[in-house]
Formats: sequence, structure tokens, C-alpha cells
Amino acid sequence: MRAVVLILALTLGLAAGVQAAGLALADLEPAKGDKGVYRVAEETTMALEGMPVRMSSSGLGTQTSEVVALSKGGRATISVIVSTQTMKRTRKPSGSSDTTTSYTMEVCRAVPNGLYVDASIGMENGEDDSVDIGRTLLEIRLPCMPGTSWRVGRMTYKDGFTLRPQSEAVGYETVQVPAGTFENCLKVNSTCPRGIEGYMEQNGERLEIISGDLEMTSWYYPLIGLVKETSRSSIRMRPEGQEEAAILRMDTTTATELTEYRLGRR
Repeated sequence: MRAVVLILALTLGLAAGVQAAGLALADLEPAKGDKGVYRVAEETTMALEGMPVRMSSSGLGTQTSEVVALSKGGRATISVIVSTQTMKRTRKPSGSSDTTTSYTMEVCRAVPNGLYVDASIGMENGEDDSVDIGRTLLEIRLPCMPGTSWRVGRMTYKDGFTLRPQSEAVGYETVQVPAGTFENCLKVNSTCPRGIEGYMEQNGERLEIISGDLEMTSWYYPLIGLVKETSRSSIRMRPEGQEEAAILRMDTTTATELTEYRLGRR
């Protein structure tokens, strides 16, 4: 119990000073054993423009992320984070449902100027679902305070589409999630100025993306890191090479909220 009290006092004390100096490396540097469990809710609707055809799906699941290995050398802390996500999705109007399980392993680097993802390997239902991130992704620039902005990098997914997000810290907010109430969370907004590029594959058919956009908001808290994230995307697409085909629009919203956490030894 005393250890729990000390951890709470430490995190609350750090949060009180965040507004003055923003988040620095000491606030977000991982430790082996750090673990977060999240509730994930997803809503997707698909409709053919100009036609009374509409489908939707609702997903609910859990994501668990844990720092399973860590090493320090020079000014860098290298960590390996393993995440498991299980989602159950129900479709309308058919009423059919399925459950998917995905695994991700990321090699991350924490240095004074930011938190980076240097490698990402993923699998879903036993098949490769890795994301091509190029050389690296900059998850958050440090020190980070309102007005700090950065280019995240490039992410190309197995489905064929590419995201090039840009992020900006915009302020501090109190966030309520199942794990508790967190004051002075740093709020970060992310968008894709170039839109969503490339194509998507649906049932073996390649769909050309005509236009697409993504908006994401993330809230970070000292030591714990991400406590909440919401996203909204909208994509308009049609069968590749068929300019006269009806346009399919897909809108997706996702909410990820921390339900429990454990801090590793520091």
C-alpha cells in the first residue's frame, strides 16, 4: 500500500509541474514492466454515394501494452513494447460478427528530443499485418508544450494506404477514463495534410482512394504516457480503373481509454 501511495504522489507531483515546463524526457521515459490496459470502441459506416445502400459495424475490445525489455546506453533508452488487441465486431444489417486478435511489437527509442518508434512488426489472426514506417516515426517531440509541432513520419499499411501525420500540442485538459481522473494531461492533435493516400483492398478487390482525411486527438500524462485517444477518418474510394463506378464512402470513429495501469520500477 505504501508503494502505491508513493507512486500516486509522484505522478500527481509531476503533473502539477507539467504546465510550467511541458513534458520532458523524464516525464515519458519508459521503464521495464510499464503496462497499460485500454478499452477500445470502434464504429464504421459504409455507404454508396447516391444510392440507398448502407452497412455498418460496431467493435468493442481490449488492448494491453507492456514494456517487456529495456536498455540504456548513452543518452538513449531503448525499449521493446508488445501489444495485444482483441476486438469483437458486429455488422449491420446482417447481424454477423467475428473476433480478431492482433499482436504488435515495437522497438522504441527515448532521447531528450523525442520518443521514436524505430521498428514495428504486427500480426492479425496469424497473418503478417506489419506497418512500413520507413526509417522511424516521431511519436512526440520533446520537450513538448502547447505550440510544439512536428512531423510524425510515414506509415504504409498492408491494405495499401499511406498516412503522413503532423502533430501539434494544443493545451492541457483534465481527462476522465475508467482508470481514474488525470489532471493537466497534455493534449495533442494530429492530422494528415496530404490526406489518406493509395488504395484499399476489400474482398480481394483493389479500391482506389479518391480522397480521405484523418483527425486524431491524444492525451498524455507523466510516467503513464497515453491515457486517452480518439480518431475520426473518412475515405472515398471506387474500384481501380473504373471511373464511372459508384463511390464508396467509409467513415470510422475510434475511442481508446485507459482502464488500468502498472508502473515499472524506476
